[in-house]
Amino acid sequence: MSRTATYVQQGTRINYTAGSDIAAGTPVKIANGLYGIADRDIANGETGALTIEGVYRFTAAGAITTGTPVYLSSGKVTSSAGEGTCIGVALEAATQDGDEILVKLNTLPLAPAAAAASNATT
Repeated sequence: MSRTATYVQQGTRINYTAGSDIAAGTPVKIANGLYGIADRDIANGETGALTIEGVYRFTAAGAITTGTPVYLSSGKVTSSAGEGTCIGVALEAATQDGDEILVKLNTLPLAPAAAAASNATT
């Protein structure tokens, strides 16, 4: 019997080779819809770790409702999809520009129908 998949790692962190200097705590767009946060400074051309799961504190660009997908734009998160690439879901609300909120990285809320189906099977 042949394997379809072979376990490699937990997947909370991945190796990333920097194309420019990256400061610790910087969000890095790995691919469309996938971000990582640099654990430590990574020099240009060096390989370092990016965390791709977890909860991070970001500064909000305007009001954001808890549970809303948020997008990274100019170093802040916004609820406006046209402003950037989705980085995760807001775990807290922001009432104004400059508020700090918690964001669950690389996560989206379930659509109502999907959430109902998920709850029915648990």
